[in-house]
Amino acid sequence: MRISQKGMYVANRDVEVRTVLGHVIRFKKDQPKFIPVEVRPMLINYGILPVDPDAEEEEEAAPVAALDTTLSRDEQLDAAVQLVRKRNDPDDFTAGGIPSKKALEDITGFDVTVGERNAAWRRSLSA
Repeated sequence: MRISQKGMYVANRDVEVRTVLGHVIRFKKDQPKFIPVEVRPMLINYGILPVDPDAEEEEEAAPVAALDTTLSRDEQLDAAVQLVRKRNDPDDFTAGGIPSKKALEDITGFDVTVGERNAAWRRSLSA
């Protein structure tokens, strides 16, 4: 009987990963560790790979066109912030750890002000 390795990741060196979602994960070289789903997409940037790639299910990122344009502007921004948080791509965040305007504009298709971005981020933190 084979034990599932789904969710187990391993690093080829000692490394500490810090995410914008507040996770701090310390890897020791060649020691597998279970990783929460929301953190997994960013691990490749650190050279951390699944123990068994075949056990990992590919989660497709929601295409930009899938954003519901019948929603209000604030609702579209809230959905875009949630998508950015789910993707957890460091390039989508500012040095301060909040979504970049560019990432939100790329998803929504409209210009986003700093005030709108900040308000949507606060709403996502309180949800």
